[in-house]
Amino acid sequence: MKVGIFSILIALLLIIACIMLFILSTTIKDEASKSAQIVSIEKLDQSSLRSAFTLINKNQIPKLDKIQKVQKDSSEILETDVNETMLKTKDDLNLKSIAPGVSATASKKKIAYAITVTRDGPFVDGALVLGYAARKVHDESKGYLSKYEADLVAFVAPTVIQARSILEANGWKVLAKSLPVALEDIQNQDYAMKMKDSGCCGADEFLKLWAFTLTEYHRVVHLDMDSIIFDSMDALYELDKEMLFTGDYNMGPKSPAVPAQGGFLVVRPSMDTFREFQAIIRKGDYGGQGWEGSRIGGFWGGQTIQGIVPFFYAVKHPGKAQELNRCEYNCMVDNPYYPNTSKCLDKQPTCQDCRLQKPELVKSAHFTICQKPWTCTQHLNPKNKVLCEIFHDKWFSLRNELELEMGVDVGYRKKGSKYKNSMGMCSGYGDKKYIPIPLDKLTNKVG
Repeated sequence: MKVGIFSILIALLLIIACIMLFILSTTIKDEASKSAQIVSIEKLDQSSLRSAFTLINKNQIPKLDKIQKVQKDSSEILETDVNETMLKTKDDLNLKSIAPGVSATASKKKIAYAITVTRDGPFVDGALVLGYAARKVHDESKGYLSKYEADLVAFVAPTVIQARSILEANGWKVLAKSLPVALEDIQNQDYAMKMKDSGCCGADEFLKLWAFTLTEYHRVVHLDMDSIIFDSMDALYELDKEMLFTGDYNMGPKSPAVPAQGGFLVVRPSMDTFREFQAIIRKGDYGGQGWEGSRIGGFWGGQTIQGIVPFFYAVKHPGKAQELNRCEYNCMVDNPYYPNTSKCLDKQPTCQDCRLQKPELVKSAHFTICQKPWTCTQHLNPKNKVLCEIFHDKWFSLRNELELEMGVDVGYRKKGSKYKNSMGMCSGYGDKKYIPIPLDKLTNKVG
């Protein structure tokens, strides 16, 4: 009798165990099924995802809904099941919730495009058009696929008042800055007094060194306001160099290190480097033999940026800087030869003549030899006329794009202007013929 009861109990326990195993296996299958119902991120573009998030967050779709996306390059329609419990918000799209083999899009590194503003004036149009051009080459909606995001930064001298609000209203982050080293703090006062008014802009050129302090950015591209960007420069931001620059051979053909053209500097931010530049300036060891007797800096602008940069990277930190092709970057349409000869200023057997450069190969230009677009210049020099005219035409075209984006009523433009390619932004040729952007008649703001 006892044996029979014991056998019955054993049988009941076995039945219960089987039932539990069945329930457990069913649950595992359900979870696996849910995991399979996941969006293939590689098959959805950002626009499609935003649409999905909007529908999900507003509870306008059932628990399982289908998102259809028409591929840009074909008519193929992809259907993907989205499970609400696994994709509730955009933040849920991380590595933990993505199927194997599908990588999440990492947040883009940022590039800062910086300028230095030392006084108020009509050239603020240059900053606005430059800012628009810089952002354009990072904007997918304008046909550019960039690995980086772009910010605009303006270092502004304390004396600048009017330009601050204009820049801020149009997307620029304005940073008020004094000189990295005050003139009275420079040990060599003879140098300080001579330097403060030397070159194009005197001591204010050193404001550009603040670019090294923007350590939140992957790279900082410091440009003069009379520069323009025509195409993506992403390739530069991959180079493992602290400084990228173009040489200005016309300034110092006898210098042991080529002068750095101060209107185009691509820097990898570093507070240590910034402090080292400060120490060199504070010492002020500059004289007849250039910086610290190196014979570097005895040329136009050599007492400030154009001289201290090549000195720093040729003498103090060789190998940390790289000179770029000046016919592609910061193109000034300059003559590469000694006057009235075929001898190259860069001391090479042959040299590229930027005046003959193909326009489509130019990434950025600097309006020095070609003059500023807002001077409404009529180009007459047959050796640089073609490329200078193309660069100016492109600048006015970019300004036109900017004004349309700002909502400017273009009715202000001069009809029948002799300067046809200015699109009516010049009433003719000459400095006084330029018509500034009518900032008081905007319907939109850029930024």
